[in-house]
Amino acid sequence: MTGWDEPAAGPGAVAGGGGAEGVPGPLATEVAALVPAAGRSTRLGGGMNKVFRDLAGRPVLARSLEALWAAGVRRAVVALRPEDRPLWEARVEPRLPAGLDVALVDGGAEREDSVYAALERLAAGPRPPRWVLVHDAARPLAGPGLIRRVLEAARRHGAAVPAVPVGDTIKEVGGRPPAAGAGAGRSPAGDGPAAGDHPAAAGDPVAGGSAGGSDGESTGGRAGSPPAPVEWVVATLPRERLRAVQTPQGFRLDLLLAAHRQARQRGWRGFTDDAALLERLGVPVAVVAGDPANLKLTWPGDFTVAEQWLRQAGETGATGSAGTAGAPLLPFRIGLGYDVHRFVPGRPLVLGGVAIPSERGLEGHSDADVVLHAAMDALLGAAGLPDIGHWFPPGDPRWAGAPSTGLAAHVATLLRQRGWEPAQVDVTVVAETPRLAPHVEAMRQAVAAAFGLPPEAVGIKATTNEGLGFAGRKEGVAALAVGVVVRRPPDAPA
Repeated sequence: MTGWDEPAAGPGAVAGGGGAEGVPGPLATEVAALVPAAGRSTRLGGGMNKVFRDLAGRPVLARSLEALWAAGVRRAVVALRPEDRPLWEARVEPRLPAGLDVALVDGGAEREDSVYAALERLAAGPRPPRWVLVHDAARPLAGPGLIRRVLEAARRHGAAVPAVPVGDTIKEVGGRPPAAGAGAGRSPAGDGPAAGDHPAAAGDPVAGGSAGGSDGESTGGRAGSPPAPVEWVVATLPRERLRAVQTPQGFRLDLLLAAHRQARQRGWRGFTDDAALLERLGVPVAVVAGDPANLKLTWPGDFTVAEQWLRQAGETGATGSAGTAGAPLLPFRIGLGYDVHRFVPGRPLVLGGVAIPSERGLEGHSDADVVLHAAMDALLGAAGLPDIGHWFPPGDPRWAGAPSTGLAAHVATLLRQRGWEPAQVDVTVVAETPRLAPHVEAMRQAVAAAFGLPPEAVGIKATTNEGLGFAGRKEGVAALAVGVVVRRPPDAPA
């Protein structure tokens, strides 16, 4: 038997997963997510692929990817129809979490084609992961605890799916009434009455034996009304053994890829999930506890239910865990920022977007405005985004000498594209020289204008370092900032 940490038996073979002990490596290098999103949403209707529709202000696909990211997944392959790529670029890509590396592949006619294309993309890449999580693009409410639970089981057993118990009685149905005495209608255990054993089965109109004709249709509720189509019970399935299976489903990459290759070689089609493909090949699949909140958006009413889950979790602007493991995201966030630059001769001194009379300026790639730099980092940090060095690299000639007021306006746009609105900035600037008190109000106005804030939402305080440290020795200027961002209304323009 092949262990979960051993290679598969060969490129065309499928081996069962064995158990193993040990602590796996980082999710960022060993795990990737596959998200098939090339469907046409025929059951939901409306024309647009449902994964690009908004759910409480954010596209469904963006929320599903954020859910994976919140569980520690840092790599994903998304399968899209080519005609949906403009929607991806306009609606989803700007809202991706920082640090989530997403590759796109063209999806196929069926779900299994999309998953296969994504698997081959991962396998051919420079760093193939050891495990994959296949997740429905239309399941935006998967919580971090659920995702980690599936991954841990996949690591131990090679393949794992989340599932929840079935609450309703489940019946197998057919399109024609069963023949009397044929045994249809029995439970699989054989302990229920057959349709032919009931005295009404042959002709009692109360049971429907003769009221509906032989074509499987009833006569409707009143005379003259068109027939209402019906189905007929074939068997009642044992509820205690049934589970409703969800995603993400976790697999060893080589195991799942070999299974897909075999299925294509043999012409097998019509698998509605990847676990069914492994079952067909005799590979054991472990089942772990799912989550009732992990709803798949299939019918129009599902969006209303999902929004209710989000409201109960106290969250309407970004993906969190709807009533599951992991704290819901707050409607506002707070971040901290810090920046420092040394004095050099021959440069202007710009602080808070204002030119300050001084014999020396601050050294830096842009205008070295420590006030705005600290404020930008505070707001970016509040939104969970990388600092300004990521967005404006010091070696990039585009930002050489750039005014920080323009950089701040760009940061505000980045925040808005990701569903956040700058709400407040408070900055303390530490400088022994020059005296800044006369310029504080002008700085406050300039910082407010750069971020698109009212002046009363900006605080600027200037202080000295009482002769201590580099600032006390008049070697440079430092700034510390606190920034607050709030969720943007769903219909607000970016």
